[in-house]
Amino acid sequence: MRASDFKDLETRGFVLIPSFLPPAELQVCREDFASQPVNADNRNLKLSGASGKAHQIVRERVQEVLALVTQGTSLHVDLPLGAVYFATARFAWPGFKPFWHQDHESFFETQNHYDYLNFYIPINKPRRDKSNLCIIPFDVLEKESPGTFRTLVRGGAARFFPSRDRTLVYLDDTGLEHVMHKDLEQLAHAPELDAGDLLLLRGDMIHRTQDIETERVSLSFRAASSETQVRRSRLADGGLVKALMMMNNERTYRRMFEAFDTAGKNGVPFAELQHTIANLPDSAPLGRKRFFRYLLQQKAHEQILLRFFRRSFTPLGFATVLAGLKGFLSERRARRTVAAGSARAL
Repeated sequence: MRASDFKDLETRGFVLIPSFLPPAELQVCREDFASQPVNADNRNLKLSGASGKAHQIVRERVQEVLALVTQGTSLHVDLPLGAVYFATARFAWPGFKPFWHQDHESFFETQNHYDYLNFYIPINKPRRDKSNLCIIPFDVLEKESPGTFRTLVRGGAARFFPSRDRTLVYLDDTGLEHVMHKDLEQLAHAPELDAGDLLLLRGDMIHRTQDIETERVSLSFRAASSETQVRRSRLADGGLVKALMMMNNERTYRRMFEAFDTAGKNGVPFAELQHTIANLPDSAPLGRKRFFRYLLQQKAHEQILLRFFRRSFTPLGFATVLAGLKGFLSERRARRTVAAGSARAL
């Protein structure tokens, strides 16, 4: 690898590096995945964290790449954050269909997806042509939909809803809406990956899972900029979907607000914020209802409570919430069906 190999991160938003992890290191990651439980604190996604030797191996390779990215691009990414495992089997409930989006929670937390990288590495990949990531290259997006390019690039937390001859875009970080007069499927690119290949993505990449027809497992190691200014007012801002996602991951967001309280500042560099969070004492969870009231208090403190209600109760806002609720109910029914089948088998 050379520094010049990463210039596409600036223009296209991604770089493909074949055989990034050799077979022996892949096996370490597979064994680690098999031993890790799903994170129960975050109900937005079924993820398990990488640990031990697997985490150490990938972190060392990530740091090598970050040095080259810093040398050869305008991105400032210097802070490895850690890795999680994504498994298609955890999302394969009846009725689930992969949807276009930009990552949400990493943008809520860092507020900067340009200086942010996702090291996406399949570790179990039965078929090269199946269950890849579909992405929208930024140069294609800029050519085909300049307004959407200006709205979304360097941003995050967007969801896309096709509607006849247009695509409705809901920006969950702010609660705003955007109309795109293009079909994302016509702009899509799906790099075919084998186990061990690296698809290096900027955080603001629009993407979706290609399909869930195979039992693919991928490791995703994230890295951010230590100097990014994270603002309390922006963390508190947003519409109803953002509030619901924060309620599903109370510990993360409550500790972020508590870190701002400890710092006594509205804006804090990301690395400093992470250090403060790591040194906070644990506290008993509030539960969903009390935490929602806590969020409303944070919005009132930042004088954005009225804006929250104004932006939340729009037709698209309701459609987004209903779509999420439908997926949740479908998943719960599927789990009950599996559980009932298992009980009958016993």
